[in-house]
Amino acid sequence: MTWLNSAFTIRDAIATSQDVYEAILGPLGGPNFGSALPAGWGSADDLVNGNLQFPPFGQPGLPSLAGIAIGPWSTVDRAWVSWDTQKLSPTAFNFPRMVSVESPLLFSMPGTEASNAGNADINSAMLNGSLYVFPQMFGSLASKNPAFTTILPTAYRIATAFTGRTFGVAANTNPNNAQVFIGQLLHLILYLRAPFQSPPTKRFVQNMQSPGLPPADNFPAGTEVCIGQVPVYGRKHIVVEITADDPATFRLGGLRAMNPNIAINRETTEASVTIGAANVVARMQLDNPNIDYLTVNVTDPGGMATAAPFTVTAYD
Repeated sequence: MTWLNSAFTIRDAIATSQDVYEAILGPLGGPNFGSALPAGWGSADDLVNGNLQFPPFGQPGLPSLAGIAIGPWSTVDRAWVSWDTQKLSPTAFNFPRMVSVESPLLFSMPGTEASNAGNADINSAMLNGSLYVFPQMFGSLASKNPAFTTILPTAYRIATAFTGRTFGVAANTNPNNAQVFIGQLLHLILYLRAPFQSPPTKRFVQNMQSPGLPPADNFPAGTEVCIGQVPVYGRKHIVVEITADDPATFRLGGLRAMNPNIAINRETTEASVTIGAANVVARMQLDNPNIDYLTVNVTDPGGMATAAPFTVTAYD
């Protein structure tokens, strides 16, 4: 897990009388927060790096906090905290708290700083009074509730066919794998003292530009190719501009309520446009799409296209 300011810990911040500690967890040069891929937050096959909780496995939980908010760099819009008013009662139902972009947690949360070195288990963290942040709400990876996780599945079914498509970049010649995969990032703002101003409730504008990678040869004639998978959790307005050096059809897909333990995570088509000439820029805009991941797809009927660069701009 990329923890960009890990050399300066939250205990260093407390020792130097800081009011706020920030942690950026995600793909800025490393693993991706919330992803079920080898380099990702929420990765089921990367437990050693702590991609299923923050602080990572084997490290003490967070100290007592005055509040938690999701910061403006985040590409995910929610996470879960192992804090519960009933955690001192072993017979009571323990209910972790969700923190989201629009709903920060601004109240005192005592933490025991006990080490949770075992599996990613929210219930045990709550019972021993330790504060951790998780990409899912309940228990372990066996959780079946698709509404309460941001852990990516390994694959999904595309909207236009029965075909399965994987998350992550693979060989450019494989039309069922994205050419550009953007992993998930979580920006946490941890308040060490009561905040003197309102926490952010909107994120920075998200801009990304693809390199327009060509496949090994031309795009396969008449076969849809996924050229991008971009996290847009909670973004209210998304604009995509795309072109190709051959007439082509572009399709934007959307994925929501995904879960790694469900066999079929289905994509929906959010927009589609066809250009009749090479190098014409198409613009597609989605307003309030309520999707977690955006997929960018291209079909070249003539099989002559060698590149399809695109940009994505997303606003809260």
